[in-house]
Amino acid sequence: AEGTPLHLARELVDADVVIAVEAYSIDPTLSGRSPAGELWPGFGRQDRRLTLVRSLLNARRPALEAWRKLATAVTDQLGLLASLRLVPGCGDLVAGFTFGFPADSTRHSRKLAQAWRPAIPQQAALTIAGINVPGCTLASLTRAVAAAARTTRPDGTICVACSLAGLPDGLFTSWRQGESLFAITADAADSDDPLILGEALQTLLFARALGNRRLVLFSGLDEATVEDLDIGHADDSDAVNRLIQQADSLIVLHEADRLCPQR
Repeated sequence: AEGTPLHLARELVDADVVIAVEAYSIDPTLSGRSPAGELWPGFGRQDRRLTLVRSLLNARRPALEAWRKLATAVTDQLGLLASLRLVPGCGDLVAGFTFGFPADSTRHSRKLAQAWRPAIPQQAALTIAGINVPGCTLASLTRAVAAAARTTRPDGTICVACSLAGLPDGLFTSWRQGESLFAITADAADSDDPLILGEALQTLLFARALGNRRLVLFSGLDEATVEDLDIGHADDSDAVNRLIQQADSLIVLHEADRLCPQR
């Protein structure tokens, strides 16, 4: 926006040729878009990221399209010659990389990342969503829930298997314990604290994705902590097996926090 630039001034880039190097990872909470490069422009100013978060808090879908167009405009203004994007594969592997004009690189990256967009013809009563990374965060959990929600019936159950050290004892906990989601996000939107804004956004995305589905955690958290958040607790693999036996249909998502299933 005029007067509040969202990018570094072109004069500050001390190079004749400017190439952006980014990772292209789809995000199920953002309708399968990649935050880096696709929603947030290369050379984007860190202090302006709060503007993006506030936009997503106030109007998610319109904001996604608006910021996608803005990222493209900023890329053009910077005179970005090319983009090198790495597309992650399973585990710590790289599925591939693309190099070319920014728009072409984005388009080819989406094709390379197609494996992270599996086609799921029908929703199931139960989805088991695995998160392979140690020290799972609220953001990872939110992405996994968003991916699993795409494969789980509105009245179904999502079971997330992960190594979760803990959950924020703040906005997320307040919402799970009955506080109004609208009030939480409205108050947070006025804050200049990036931690508060970030947790508010994750809480909002989590709530929208989960809907009325039941959530069960198979994690490192103790039963009292989990159930205090009105979330089901699975003690061990036997508890997960009981969920499977009770369900009339099942879908398993590996590395769910990196998937965006398509229906």
